[in-house]
Amino acid sequence: MQIEEQPLSKAVESENTSSLEAHGLYRLGLNFGRQVHRFRWFIIAFWVVIVLVSVPFAAQIGSVLKGGGYSYKNSESARASNIIKEKLPRPTTQLLVIFQSTNTGVSNSLYQKEVHGFLNRVRSFPHVTDVIPGGTGLDGRTTYVTVNFNTGSDTVGDQLNDFRKLLPAGSTAGPAQAYLTGDAPFNHDFSQITVQDTEHAEYFALPIALLVLLVVFGTLVAAAMPILLAIVAVPVTMAVIYAIGLHISMSVFVLNISSIIGLGISIDYSLFMIRRFRDELAAGRSISDATGWTVATAGESILFSGLIVMIGFCSLLLIGVDIMSSLGIG
Repeated sequence: MQIEEQPLSKAVESENTSSLEAHGLYRLGLNFGRQVHRFRWFIIAFWVVIVLVSVPFAAQIGSVLKGGGYSYKNSESARASNIIKEKLPRPTTQLLVIFQSTNTGVSNSLYQKEVHGFLNRVRSFPHVTDVIPGGTGLDGRTTYVTVNFNTGSDTVGDQLNDFRKLLPAGSTAGPAQAYLTGDAPFNHDFSQITVQDTEHAEYFALPIALLVLLVVFGTLVAAAMPILLAIVAVPVTMAVIYAIGLHISMSVFVLNISSIIGLGISIDYSLFMIRRFRDELAAGRSISDATGWTVATAGESILFSGLIVMIGFCSLLLIGVDIMSSLGIG
């Protein structure tokens, strides 16, 4: 009887495969990967629904993010600020409205009518306690109005759109142009600009990443998978941050870090998965087994790598500064 000898490489591969399958974590990954392949259409449909639900909330993320957040609540300066607020009469928040004309002096009757019209309108605005006209600038064409509030900068920031409607415009406009400044307008505008710039950055980053992936994989389908994962990860992450921001103070910088992680890490990790999956298919495995082995090997590495990254960012939550906590959450 003739016995067919198995090549040494095949025997070693078979032995290694059996050894890995006996390992508990690999066995768990294999089973999970095979179940993912088995219920792939249900999983795809599930994530499509999640993305569709997330998009409307992700679009509102700018409304819950705040500027600032650099101070430590238990620091000496913070305690001194609280003492001043409690013991000394001073407004909680101030806005400055600057009036400036190119060729008309402040003493001009039309100029004065414009300024006094604004003074009359702003006195009835919510939380306004004092409206104080300022002096005249050296050029004779510039003046300002100080508006004091009895509420915090965040509340004033939420009302800025309504406040801006009180500024001279249309029938109430005069020879001077009105400009609004202060902590609340600065933080509000900074948040809006950050959201817009992050969106623009993603519009540029995704096509560039797709071109690089085309060079790496050589096929459009394989190159599109990491981009697709990033497109799924970013809006879902933004929606989660929006939900968290409804309950706690979140710095606008969380948007930057979550965008970096959402795009960079998702594309990076998906490269490992796709490369391993293609290698498993090239080795002759079925799609189900290739999926299982990809999850059991590359998936395990990604799991522990992701946990290490998460633990590192979670350490930022211990600092006690809002901006650092926001980066940790992101």
